[in-house]
Amino acid sequence: MKPDFDILLQDARDHLPDTSAAELGFETRLRAQIRELSRPPAFLDEFAAWLWRSTLGLIPVLGVLVALFLLSSSLNDIPSQADGLIAYLTHAIPTFSQ
Repeated sequence: MKPDFDILLQDARDHLPDTSAAELGFETRLRAQIRELSRPPAFLDEFAAWLWRSTLGLIPVLGVLVALFLLSSSLNDIPSQADGLIAYLTHAIPTFSQ
């Protein structure tokens, strides 16, 4: 037995979906969003957003600066002979002795 498509289509047209879950708190969420969008941004909010965006760009630059500083400060302490260099490097290795 085939279903009557006209009856099925009429039932689909007459069906009202339950939207109460989506409507719950809609006005409150809408007013909160409007309040957030109409409020002028504070300086600290703008600074925090800038800082967050620029962090990934500043970390490599800071790493290069620290590496250059450590390299330039340690070049003055390196001995000129090979045995002095080995002794210098062995003092840089951490030991676990008491």
